[in-house]
Amino acid sequence: MTEIGLNSSESPRAAGLRLATSGPDRTEVAAALRRVLASESFRTAPQLCAFLSFVVERTREGRAAEIKGYTIATEALGRPASFDPQADPIVRVEAMRLRRALDAYYAGAGAGDPLRIVLPRGGYVPSFVRPEAEAPVMPPPVPAVLPRSRRIQFALAAALVAVLVLAGALFQTLRPAAPPAFALIPVPGLALVEVTGPSGNGGPARRIASRMAEWLARFEEIDVVDLTQGSSPQRRTIEAPSLRYVLSVSESGAADGDRVALRLTYGPTGQLVWNADLPAGAEAETAEIAAQIGQPYGVIFADLRGREGIHRNARCLIDAYDYRNAPSPASHAAARDCLEAMDTAGNALAAVRFLLTRLYIDEERRGFNRRPDPLGRALAAADSAVRAAPGSARARHALMNALFAMRDVERAVAVGLEAHQINPNDSITLSDLGMILIATTRYREGQDLLDRAVALNPAGPLAADLYRFVAAHMQGDADTARIAAARFAQTGTTMSLVAQIAVAGEPDDRVNALIQRLAETAPDFVKTPKMALERLNFAPEIAERLAADLRHAGLVTAASSAGGKPASVPQ
Repeated sequence: MTEIGLNSSESPRAAGLRLATSGPDRTEVAAALRRVLASESFRTAPQLCAFLSFVVERTREGRAAEIKGYTIATEALGRPASFDPQADPIVRVEAMRLRRALDAYYAGAGAGDPLRIVLPRGGYVPSFVRPEAEAPVMPPPVPAVLPRSRRIQFALAAALVAVLVLAGALFQTLRPAAPPAFALIPVPGLALVEVTGPSGNGGPARRIASRMAEWLARFEEIDVVDLTQGSSPQRRTIEAPSLRYVLSVSESGAADGDRVALRLTYGPTGQLVWNADLPAGAEAETAEIAAQIGQPYGVIFADLRGREGIHRNARCLIDAYDYRNAPSPASHAAARDCLEAMDTAGNALAAVRFLLTRLYIDEERRGFNRRPDPLGRALAAADSAVRAAPGSARARHALMNALFAMRDVERAVAVGLEAHQINPNDSITLSDLGMILIATTRYREGQDLLDRAVALNPAGPLAADLYRFVAAHMQGDADTARIAAARFAQTGTTMSLVAQIAVAGEPDDRVNALIQRLAETAPDFVKTPKMALERLNFAPEIAERLAADLRHAGLVTAASSAGGKPASVPQ
């Protein structure tokens, strides 16, 4: 698929595009826009039509530099002149819907269109591509951390365009000569969710269904199809039926006024997985409900975990996320092997490289299955995720973790806040960012983020309890520290033993038993506990406090092996 620019006086830099030698004229672009707007899915979506028409027409007129979030909101979406893009995410949300609607159109009714409109992630200036199978010229790599300069923004746009070109070429290579009778929707990740509900523009159920689709789409482990936009579920199939779910939204009368019923069913059997009953005006609640359903460790994740015979990619992602709650050399190796196989096979899902980043970091921190330069590989995996998907929250989450592992704390926090802004209801981003803040002595801020993460998903990663313990222990909140340490104890990790010893108080038989276990299971740790804690990226004051707790409990006299000899641990 050849990416091409518009024949106009506008420069490639102004348009944010990489121009080919021959671009479409304005008539071709106008025809491409008319075909999209006349399609079934767009006719019932006036907001999307207004958005697309505005950005395409401005580009046709050589005025792409005027395409900003504010102008789209006020001139296309009807927002007042007082519109604040920081307070109202309408443009970002509608851009996400528009990208998915365009993808669905060109995978179905628009598969044979001679010119396609693409809205690149991370920007609002459209590009235009012809479905011609040509080998793209890949741009040079983009730096791992992207400074906020226009030059880097252009490099990002070029990288994204190259990815689109490659994807289009592959699509054309594999697409049959005639449009297929069924639209094939690949499911490389955890699941596909079809959102069904009343069609048309009005009604509370229709509005709630639309919002649910928008919020669910922010969780990149799943794919979302909004069938309320006019598509027919009978004309769709997927590569892995075992991963298909249906979220149906319908109106129901009640004594206290209209209600909206939500039902999530497992596609292959129709089995009810989850349901809720909301007031008709509960659109504001859809963000948190979508988070409960779609995020890792959420409803779909939990349901798939217990099913047999699901697609191997989904099983790989589930096991890789579960590794965090029960880390071991064996589970680490299994997760790393399957994720690397997915990545090598061309699965560009950001979650794959996010999870690989975590596993590579644990080669350094925990010593599991270490290969050369684990932190370098972690940064490379995160960098490739960001370059492949500049608008991905999960890619930035990966980069945050890699930067923190390399002790670049300020940049890690900044990138983590960007990930949070893209998907503010993702509990694991909130958790990881909160843990980083706590590990760097920003206890109250970190605790607040962990509290929000738990509110979104009480079944989140157990690692959060370790950092709850640290924050409470360092601030003198003994009761909270004791509760968090007890919850984290179920992981059976080295740090779970450290936490239990730290909150135990004066040495007794139980403390002695814990020290014995620590010395037997982590002899390297007990030799230099402060250094080991700093290697886990805890700030020096935290490492010193926990090491002092261990010394107070009698660690220097603990047996280091089954032979019963005292551990030789420096003070």
